[in-house]
Amino acid sequence: PCTKALYAESAKDVCIIFTDIVGFSRIAMDVKPIQVMDMLQSIFSRFDELCDVHDVLKLETIGDAYLCTTNLLEDGDSAD
Repeated sequence: PCTKALYAESAKDVCIIFTDIVGFSRIAMDVKPIQVMDMLQSIFSRFDELCDVHDVLKLETIGDAYLCTTNLLEDGDSAD
């Protein structure tokens, strides 16, 4: 994940992806906490794999949300 602040005054062809699990609160209330954690781990691990394959920068996970981007940093820059 990204560990530094990113400031972009202008960027070309940037895509920002924000995911949120529909019905997460209901799911979390109906199953054991360990099942919720296992579900999020499974989903987010797969997202991480896809980010690696498609050169997408994971910015953060926030609860049941996942935030990532493409083309935000110049070639050779690192988010670490």
